[in-house]
Amino acid sequence: MNIRTFLFGMILTFGSAWLLAVVVPYYKTREMKPIPYDEVADEKTGFYFPKRSGTIAQGAKVYAENGCYVCHTQLVRPTYAGNDIHRDGFAGFKADPDRGDTRRETIALDYMGETFAQIGVMRIGPDLSNVGTRFRKVAVDLTSSKKEAEGEAFDADMTVTAESLLYAHLQNPRATVEKRWSTCPSSAYLFDENGKPKGEAVALVGYLMSMKKDDAVPASISFGPKPAAKWVCHHWFLAIFFTMSDPKQLPTIRPDLDESINVTLAHSGEPTSAAARENAHPGYTRESLSIMVFCICSVILIVAGGALGKAQGSLFSYASTIRPDYVRGKAPGVADDAVLPPKAILDVYVKKGQSLYSAKCNGCHMSDGKGDGANYPSLAGSAWVNGTSERFSQVILNGLQGPTSTGKVYGAGVMPAQGGGMNAQDLAFLMTFVRNSFGNSVGDVISPEQAQAALDVAAARKNPAAPVTAEELKGHDKDLSGAKIDPTTLIDPITFKPAPAK
Repeated sequence: MNIRTFLFGMILTFGSAWLLAVVVPYYKTREMKPIPYDEVADEKTGFYFPKRSGTIAQGAKVYAENGCYVCHTQLVRPTYAGNDIHRDGFAGFKADPDRGDTRRETIALDYMGETFAQIGVMRIGPDLSNVGTRFRKVAVDLTSSKKEAEGEAFDADMTVTAESLLYAHLQNPRATVEKRWSTCPSSAYLFDENGKPKGEAVALVGYLMSMKKDDAVPASISFGPKPAAKWVCHHWFLAIFFTMSDPKQLPTIRPDLDESINVTLAHSGEPTSAAARENAHPGYTRESLSIMVFCICSVILIVAGGALGKAQGSLFSYASTIRPDYVRGKAPGVADDAVLPPKAILDVYVKKGQSLYSAKCNGCHMSDGKGDGANYPSLAGSAWVNGTSERFSQVILNGLQGPTSTGKVYGAGVMPAQGGGMNAQDLAFLMTFVRNSFGNSVGDVISPEQAQAALDVAAARKNPAAPVTAEELKGHDKDLSGAKIDPTTLIDPITFKPAPAK
């Protein structure tokens, strides 16, 4: 291949993607200014600015330091991208007692006042865009229930506050039966020995209580159809046929907040105030990337791909890599009912454990098991990993708070529990892999019987929801009970049962 053509295609492809996905959005959002209300359309004057109160700056710092952004988002998606709008309380309320239907998607202006928009990495826990208003409603409902139950005996001290609910959640996320499934780690270290919240807990709760992204936005950013003619893309011929016409002559397509109506179907008539604020189908809205930009990017990618393909001979040719008439089949001489040859149990468990490690541990401890040295410790040569098996198992199942085996505290000092959804067989795979990888050479196999013993020990703790500490682990400095397995034992790699003797 011509190196000049190759470099030109690579630069054109990745450069255009970087320009449109990074540079353009940056320059469009770096200097956001408040949007004025239209006196006629909005029936009010002034500027739209998110109404938030609380220790936002300090609380946002505590929020980031404790890694809350890893499991929680702060983004209500448009209806065409998810069902956030239809989860009552997540995007506002369908029947707010003061303002009616307040549900809407998140816009860029909702993050004004914050140094960094903590949109989040993934949504393992619930979205927090409106967690403040959501907890306030729960507190009001609980207080009303108490009033009905207590009657005249009810007094002001029995009032439930949203702040008290958040403090209780931070101390023990699995304190109630309804939340026993939660994988959120306890933040008990934010409270003193008497259970009183420290300054960090007060700031964090204040920040969470400020979460309110349901204010009515001005009509100018309501994402309604443009009044003038524009390029539009019919949703039934998306990215195939384009037409230049007046939107007034086309059927209006807007997501509907009524759960009984499919949001992708067109409907006529005037939309509700909440529906008008919703982002319509991408072909009819003012998206950050217009349909013309989409077409231009497509042409660029096609041209760049064509240049690479021409230089190679054919873009989609497999003649040079696949033999003609190749069909994958059984190995020569292998019977149809033949089973896979047995393998050493250590090799099988290590291979299975590697997949579990990639899913549960790779994000923090890295693929080489060495962590980053600042926020996540190394598993290579760790005294707890290579030491007694019961101690190591309790760290995996319950998480860890405070110093590690070296006495050092990494990051926020809390490792979340990894025991959720893990059975004895999975735990045996994972422990065997870590103890025999990354330079660790314990050479043993954790059996399912031993792993079940570890699960029983974790369930018998006084406070199963709290992470273990180095002090508590001193009581687990022993090997797990149960029969040990010879690492050279041959087993079926599919059923994991001992191979029949020959």
